[in-house]
Amino acid sequence: MYALETDTFIGLSSLDFSDQEAAKKNYPLHISHKTYHQTIDKLIADCMKIRYAPPYVRKIRKTLRYFELFLDYYELDYSPEIGSIWLNSQKTKEVFSDRSWAVAGRALFLLKNYVTIKNAGFSTTQPHGLSGIYDLPTALKDPLITFAKERSKEKLDDDTVKNDIYSILRFCRFLVLKRCSSYHEVSSDMLLEFNLYDHHRSSEGKNACNCRIRRFLRYLYQEKIIDDPSLSQVLGYAAMKSEKIITILTSGEIVEIKNYISEAKTPLQLRDSAMMLLGTEMGIRGCDIVRLKISDINFKKKAISFVQDKTNVEIQLAMPDSVGNAIYRYLKLARPRNIESDFLFVSLHVPYRSLTRNVCYRALKKMLPEMGNCGSGFHITRRTFSTYKLREGIAPERISSAIGQRDVKSLTPYLSLDDERLSKCPLSLADLGIPMKGGFL
Repeated sequence: MYALETDTFIGLSSLDFSDQEAAKKNYPLHISHKTYHQTIDKLIADCMKIRYAPPYVRKIRKTLRYFELFLDYYELDYSPEIGSIWLNSQKTKEVFSDRSWAVAGRALFLLKNYVTIKNAGFSTTQPHGLSGIYDLPTALKDPLITFAKERSKEKLDDDTVKNDIYSILRFCRFLVLKRCSSYHEVSSDMLLEFNLYDHHRSSEGKNACNCRIRRFLRYLYQEKIIDDPSLSQVLGYAAMKSEKIITILTSGEIVEIKNYISEAKTPLQLRDSAMMLLGTEMGIRGCDIVRLKISDINFKKKAISFVQDKTNVEIQLAMPDSVGNAIYRYLKLARPRNIESDFLFVSLHVPYRSLTRNVCYRALKKMLPEMGNCGSGFHITRRTFSTYKLREGIAPERISSAIGQRDVKSLTPYLSLDDERLSKCPLSLADLGIPMKGGFL
């Protein structure tokens, strides 16, 4: 009654038409309402046993109860598929806003484990990314899966294939929204509408997405799934590729970071400090920092060895004393003890999971809440490291090696920030044929 009175009840009418039909289907794996009620009682009890924080338990309980209300109201059995449909509805995202929706996703993931493997798997990482592919209609799903397999045979990087699927999924979800169940129904007008509907943060991102979809449309024509060979030409370019102005941390911001690190005392502050120094003092990417393992750290040799996530290249970097001391303080005073994970950085509360790279950016924002270079992300620490090393006169080849790049060309943008050295090689206006008269050009 509370959910109904406060308009927080998530009903079938709040789902898209295709989702309404999918929610009414019978799926191979399902349990009755009575079994569901008993299962979530056990799951909530186990959450409290492993000492989940009380507010977190309350959010899990709310999710599972609201979903139970949905199932009971429409006399539906529980299945993981219906759970996914309910979770991803717009109404659910409104009721469980921001971080609460992430907790709701975690709650249904634990429930799925409880039903499928009879174990909540509290330490298991929740999968992200391509989960929506199997929710597509068969006529849209099968060609996409076959296309992905063909791309994999080309010995492409895994991330390249995943990016292809991400972009094509955006397109497929738009087709579902337009109640289009087959690629045969795709028209040039529909592609133009998709181009207006699909928003990206940058023109480069828009261009990349369109390029992947164009490739997929050519594939569909080759496989005789669509008849019009010109459809791939409908998606144009959002803008010409532009060159970005490189931003780095200012000297004042670096001082603020050092002050924060020197005063760090709590476990969270110590963890943030170690992460930050790995970025500013060693130029390591955020995605690699959160994947570091304790076994990668060699305190005797003062070195860190790891395989880069982006390039899949193994590198060994010299570890400055400041970084080694920060990691040691974190291990001794902050990192939870007696846990099985070998990851260097883990969550500070049960179930002690590995972290995502967003944690690095949040650490940066805590140290610099009014950071002038908004939108730069944690990668600004890597750019700062490279730029300051160039200013110190260190050879580009050594810097490129230190940040795990194969080619010194990647450092070219940073040269524009070396004001002192650039001032030593000005171009002569006379040699360029530009006369000066009376002090004006």
